[in-house]
Amino acid sequence: MHLRVNPSGGNPPSTEGYLIAGPVEGLEGSPGLYHYAPKDHALEHLATVEGWQSLGLPEGNVLVALTSIYWRESLEVWREGISLCRSI
Repeated sequence: MHLRVNPSGGNPPSTEGYLIAGPVEGLEGSPGLYHYAPKDHALEHLATVEGWQSLGLPEGNVLVALTSIYWRESLEVWREGISLCRSI
């Protein structure tokens, strides 16, 4: 059973997670940019980060970024609005 941090009523979650890593022991492809794949509970390597030192990340540290996919979020709100109107 998978539990979601951001429930979406069966729709694909609108929140995406990314990891920006300097050199990290045991992390393939680091330094790099990664996307969190919730279905596989894994990190997908998107790109190697050249010049990672300019980010000010000491070795072994990472940045975590959470983003929202606007169109997916607005679609969920629109559907809820339609179902509310039908129930009145």
